[in-house]
Amino acid sequence: MDSVFEDATRLWRAPGGRLQADVHDAFLTGGGAFGGWILAVATRALRGAAEAGMVPKTLNAEFLAAAPSGASVIIAVSALRTAAASECHRARLHLTDGTPVAEATMLLSRPRDDPSFTVRTMPCVPSPDELQALDRSLFPGTWVASHDMRHALGAPGADGDGTSRVWTRLLGDDAMDFERLAALTDASIARSYYRPAPRPAIATVSISNHYHCTEGTLAAIGGQHVLIEASTTIGTHGYFDQDSRIWAPDGTLLATSRQLVRARYPSRSHPEDADPRSAARTT
Repeated sequence: MDSVFEDATRLWRAPGGRLQADVHDAFLTGGGAFGGWILAVATRALRGAAEAGMVPKTLNAEFLAAAPSGASVIIAVSALRTAAASECHRARLHLTDGTPVAEATMLLSRPRDDPSFTVRTMPCVPSPDELQALDRSLFPGTWVASHDMRHALGAPGADGDGTSRVWTRLLGDDAMDFERLAALTDASIARSYYRPAPRPAIATVSISNHYHCTEGTLAAIGGQHVLIEASTTIGTHGYFDQDSRIWAPDGTLLATSRQLVRARYPSRSHPEDADPRSAARTT
């Protein structure tokens, strides 16, 4: 039986030969589809366009508008560059009425047996079995309830600098691949929950992922937790940054990610709020 994640990120053939993904009730925020779901379906479409043996190295996405619950998202993929050693493809996602949802580009390459190095190592933290699961009912939307999160450092609401280390996995799922890894790069509780109240409505507007692993590395993880180490540096003019590193249980660095998040505080008045495409979603 397919997992909820497999069902939620399944692609269909839409009229005209383009791909379609249907927003799933298990991966919603307060304002529409979870950003990780958008990344996952874009990844599935982009990987499907690449030659066999090509491994994702980067995924860059701009989020343009919310995809409401129950909506269908049409995905158009085009090749920007194809060569023997690497490829680059672009995916444009829009609603059936033409409203743009997101645009993503992916660079893929063939793995090579070149010298490698690692400067950082995975932080020393207790195992997931030693930690209490996050109370998922405290957070809006359904996407949090689709994950098992166990905080080793920096639980939301605790005093600190906004740094967290969280063992995370998709509930009811015994696999790991680049689609799931893409979704997990957006699976940290927003840094606004680590700051004093009031908490704003938020929406990721841009994310850049770099992948440092192979399909075999991910397959070996299966349904185990991965450690997501997240932090923030600055919040200003209605935006804040969020950086993360994702580690395999054996200490292998799987991915690094940086995103920019828009924050809208309820006490503020903004003329652009009249434009529904600018509506932030709450996570």
